[in-house]
Amino acid sequence: MARLELPVREKLDPEGQGAWDHVMGNRGHIGGPFTVLVHSPDLGKRVSDVGAYIRFESGLDKGLRTIAVMMTAREFNCRFEWAGWTKQGREAGVPERIIEAIRERRRPEGLTPDQELVMTFGQQILSAKHRVEKSTYDAAVQRFGLKGAIDLAMTFGYFAMLTFTLNSFEVDVPEGGDVLPV
Repeated sequence: MARLELPVREKLDPEGQGAWDHVMGNRGHIGGPFTVLVHSPDLGKRVSDVGAYIRFESGLDKGLRTIAVMMTAREFNCRFEWAGWTKQGREAGVPERIIEAIRERRRPEGLTPDQELVMTFGQQILSAKHRVEKSTYDAAVQRFGLKGAIDLAMTFGYFAMLTFTLNSFEVDVPEGGDVLPV
């Protein structure tokens, strides 16, 4: 059960209502971490802007971005992100065997070169060292360009930040979403 009730725009103070409107402009709805972040209006607006870029404007392929998000959700045992992004992964054409492997914390076989690179990058940055090896960094820059490598790193970082909020406030998993074993 969530630690906060779902916000109602009319019950928020004027700053909170402004954050609500800002998030609605970026996302079209208030959900997930933004049910918490509208209570910190300036932060909510800024996080929404970064998220809008990463989710809707990044040059990374949606399937690759989704793999990065699922890896992050799994690493931090974030049930909310897992439920939402496994659905989006399927819609983006991520094979079920990849989703299952991430759920089971194992490396899938038969990855494309781009999927392999994203998985390697993610395993390194999400590891206990939280560093990407030079060879992986070089491969990411060569394949995706410097901007794309930055977008990839920030995808992992942005969603790690969201998992902390979602897990801290125990935001409920959407009904019918995949259940993540934690």
